[in-house]
Amino acid sequence: MASAFGRREIIAAATAIMVLAGVGWAWFGDSAERAPDVTFADLDGQTLTMAELRERPVIVYFWATDCVTCMREMPDLVELYRDLSADGLELVAVAMSHDDIDDLRAVRANRDLPFPIVFDADGELARAFGNVRVTPTKYLVDPAGRIRMRHIGTTDHTALRERIQPLL
Repeated sequence: MASAFGRREIIAAATAIMVLAGVGWAWFGDSAERAPDVTFADLDGQTLTMAELRERPVIVYFWATDCVTCMREMPDLVELYRDLSADGLELVAVAMSHDDIDDLRAVRANRDLPFPIVFDADGELARAFGNVRVTPTKYLVDPAGRIRMRHIGTTDHTALRERIQPLL
């Protein structure tokens, strides 16, 4: 009887580990899903497409000026971009549709943001990336255009840097 009980525990534990591994992979692991073919228009009217960003790793960062977490981690993203952009990293900061374009311009100027700031006025970009509703949400897209990471909330920027390095 003790042997059967031990076997059930082992099976239950193995099943739990597989489920947790699957959840972790789905949220933090590599994905074969391709990034949507979208066009970003920055605050100055310059356009950039995902197709033009191929062959480089790209962070697509959904944020809002009223998002405390977004604003708190913005200096880390600026540092990451400044450190790795010469090696090929691109970053596109997509502001949510509820934001105000004048507030976006003010944040860009006050924080000296070096990457494109895009206003998703109609929510089309958020929908294209899986109906993003929570900020911050980050996508890491590899040079082949595949989504390698989706992350909602505060990011461990050291870990993010380690995920980007092999893609450069």
